[in-house]
Amino acid sequence: MLLLVGGLFSVVAVSTDLGTRLAAYEGPVDGDVLRGPTIVIATGLITAVLAATAFLLLRIGQRWASWFDALIWAVSWLPASINLSAYSHAPGVGYTFSTIVCALGIVLAIATFLLMPPSPDGSSNPEVTA
Repeated sequence: MLLLVGGLFSVVAVSTDLGTRLAAYEGPVDGDVLRGPTIVIATGLITAVLAATAFLLLRIGQRWASWFDALIWAVSWLPASINLSAYSHAPGVGYTFSTIVCALGIVLAIATFLLMPPSPDGSSNPEVTA
């Protein structure tokens, strides 16, 4: 659920910042102005859709849906490393930090899959009994 909220928040915050920046920008708008915010907005939308799907599927007992979370962290690694390396003054810090955070997210998604018990009767909802 936090990934869903985080994805939606990043889309809203970056879109608002981009609109403000474009309104005050003097000169031609080129790829350098739009590249970073566009990457963040696209990543936020992908994160929100995959997180909502994973949440709804995990809620009905589909433990394999935790692999969507692993996919979110894998997809988020490249934009995070590009944007973090642009803000860090030491070389490699952005890549290292994003790699550690995304790897921990993938490990937690795998742990969720392994620790969530499968439904005993094979139904999609573990609370339903025959």
